[in-house]
Amino acid sequence: MKLLIAKLGLALTASGTAVVLAASIKTGYSTSVVITAVISVTMALLYIVWVLWPLWSVEKVLAEGRIAQRLKPTTWNLLRSVALQLRQQELRIEKQAVKFAEHQERFEAVLSGMVEGVIAIDETGCVQFLNRAARRILFIDIDAVIGKPLLGLVRYEAVQNATRQALAQHKTIDVTFQTYEPDRREVRLRVAPMAGEPMPGMTLVFHDVTELVRLETVRRDFVANVSHELKTPLSSIKPYAETLLIGAFHKSPDNLNFLRQIEQQAETLNQQIHDLLQLARIESGRQAFKSQPVDLIKAGLECMSRHADDAQRKEVQLTFNSSIDRNQQNIFVWADREAIRTILDNLVTNALRYSHHHGSGRRLAVVQLNIRSSGGNALIEVIDNGIGIAAEHHHRIFERFFRVDPARSRDLGGTGLGLSIVKHLALSFGGRVDLQSKLGSGSTFRVQLPRYIGPVNRESDGSVDQAGMKPFPRSSTESN
Repeated sequence: MKLLIAKLGLALTASGTAVVLAASIKTGYSTSVVITAVISVTMALLYIVWVLWPLWSVEKVLAEGRIAQRLKPTTWNLLRSVALQLRQQELRIEKQAVKFAEHQERFEAVLSGMVEGVIAIDETGCVQFLNRAARRILFIDIDAVIGKPLLGLVRYEAVQNATRQALAQHKTIDVTFQTYEPDRREVRLRVAPMAGEPMPGMTLVFHDVTELVRLETVRRDFVANVSHELKTPLSSIKPYAETLLIGAFHKSPDNLNFLRQIEQQAETLNQQIHDLLQLARIESGRQAFKSQPVDLIKAGLECMSRHADDAQRKEVQLTFNSSIDRNQQNIFVWADREAIRTILDNLVTNALRYSHHHGSGRRLAVVQLNIRSSGGNALIEVIDNGIGIAAEHHHRIFERFFRVDPARSRDLGGTGLGLSIVKHLALSFGGRVDLQSKLGSGSTFRVQLPRYIGPVNRESDGSVDQAGMKPFPRSSTESN
């Protein structure tokens, strides 16, 4: 606009001067007339510039994008209508720019808060946007990445190949790859072209599917294990029943033996189903607990009484040890009474199952239950001097259906779920489990629970009534 006005002024000045000079030459007018004419033309040019100047100002402001800088109102006699329309257009553009900025900030906030990593690149492969999740997944620690080639920022070959292929073919590419920094993760990537012609760029979306892959693996293993574990007792029940049906039913020595085997395997099957359902309820959070102060020493004594006969049959010495504070007679935890009973029973049963009397001249099999306090926690320890567990199996010992020796465990009657139930029950009450074991030297299973210190209803959880309980060795010590 400014250039147009300048050209117009020069043209008017030149043409006006030429006309006046020509006239003066022909008519013989004086120089003063010529000067007067030139001044008149100049003033006319200045008037035109004064009239058109506001339009040029509007054009300059809009061209530079300075929408927030309002134009001052002025009196335009000749171009008032045009000026008012430009003013209204300026206000509309300003409102649209504010809305666009708000939408852009909101959009970027949403993308930045996403769990999925998002990267936008232009048609040349340079980064236009990158959220925090993408930085975390791809381990990009460079601050200034906008405008830089993506292929130079990402070290994973799968991402580079997928991006090149998508840019070259203008189509969506899906690929799965693994990251190794800061830890190993399974990531699913989709590279998709943006809408537009020509294509303005590509969008890369990264989904961290590590947990999904782990859960799918757990699901497959669980289905396979359940099928195998349930099939084992059924495969024993069926041949015994078939044998009875074909004639052994009338042979008293055989039929009683077969019936005992069927009863034993049916009980094993029933216990497995019970443990499976209990574990499923605990893991899903659907297990209804009735939390209250539970006296661990009382619960431990009751557990010892329940397992005394079993220990005697197996020639295992079962002992109990409690370590309490000088000014307190009991150790309480805030938990469900039946859950504590299950924890104790499963740990003691597991220890008795893998402890054996080694005969004359060999060491005596011993299983010891310790109840003690440690700071703000209560500790349940079950110690045996049995076969022990090799170090490479420690991290899996609390998994469902895991057995160090599967054949031996089935012969001894285990379901493979007891220790897993112990772990999940402990976690449900804010505790944790631990194992210390060495092959051939026995094992120590430890459950740590937050200790409860508060009012206790003595009527519901007082001192244990030992009437009718089986005698067993017990020692009690005090800690300062």
